[in-house]
Amino acid sequence: NKNAALAYWRAFSMMKDLPSDEKVAEKIRQVIAGEGAWDESLQGVVDENADALKGLHRGSRLPECTFGVDYGDGAAMLLPHLAKARALGKLNVLLARRFVAQGKPAEAVDALLCGVRFADHLWRDGTLINGLVAKAVLSSHLRPLIQIVGEGKLDEAALGRIDEGTRELPAYAFDWSGIILSEKACFAIEWERILSSTDPKGVMDEGGMFQQEYGSIQDLAAGKGTKEAEEKFRKEWGMEPTDLADPEKVRACVKKSREDYDAVIGDMGAALRASYLEAAPRIADIEGRQDAIGALARMLIPALGKTNEQRAQVEAERAGLLALVAIARHRASKGGDPDSLDGLDVPQAPVTGKAFELAITKRGLEVRSGGK
Repeated sequence: NKNAALAYWRAFSMMKDLPSDEKVAEKIRQVIAGEGAWDESLQGVVDENADALKGLHRGSRLPECTFGVDYGDGAAMLLPHLAKARALGKLNVLLARRFVAQGKPAEAVDALLCGVRFADHLWRDGTLINGLVAKAVLSSHLRPLIQIVGEGKLDEAALGRIDEGTRELPAYAFDWSGIILSEKACFAIEWERILSSTDPKGVMDEGGMFQQEYGSIQDLAAGKGTKEAEEKFRKEWGMEPTDLADPEKVRACVKKSREDYDAVIGDMGAALRASYLEAAPRIADIEGRQDAIGALARMLIPALGKTNEQRAQVEAERAGLLALVAIARHRASKGGDPDSLDGLDVPQAPVTGKAFELAITKRGLEVRSGGK
């Protein structure tokens, strides 16, 4: 079997819930984030999840992953694996932190690289929520790798594994354009469900697509809404509240929103194929057009600028890690730090579009982007 999702589902079934005690939960958060030292009181949390973690590591070595998401459910699509994946990812980072505390950095590297591949599997079912969870899992594994490489205790073999594993990820880690276009395909089902209904207003009302500030949609349709609600509805939907009683007028409004939505998401998908710097002004232009689009389209369109920031952040972590690995290898082979990253195979910093900078500080050599 080549589908990693089956191994992950087995891992989820064996996983124990993370402690609910607030003090223990905060201790776990601090250790995972590198804000606190490993605490032996957390030993049991890792040990009781040993089989689940083995399942994650086995699954990460498989070439394919599909969790069998049912896109036919449209916006009501269930994604029960994502919360479990987030928890299992945290446990894996906790395991790696314990390896570091035990003086086993190479073992920590191997566990973290399994987590990197795990994250790469998670986004592949599409939709933005998959991508954002995968990004959170990936960042939580790249950051301790950055710290471990920076401590300078890894041999060439471990550095080579990090370099290879990190380069398996493309620039910006995931196909963010594909994720956005999968979102569009998912909501296409929702649009059709509304447009094909004999009562499109009812379908939208059941789906929570009308704001609570409108009050009763039935009252609005009957001309019995408050003056404030009617004015708000008229401004946001571009139709008279009483038009809600006419299915054809509702469909015409929805069709307009769908055209707007498809155009915006198409433009967004194209923008996300570009670099962060090239995408930023294009996304700003797209966001500037949103006041002129239909209310339903505005409701379904994701936060475009934040999506671009998320992918820039993860690319900075991916590229920064490769820069640190290159420095560590230069140090080992040449006996000292490079004066710059010129000549080393390191991606550019995504936010500046320029090479990373080196700075000597009290803490040692730092890799920076735009002075940060």
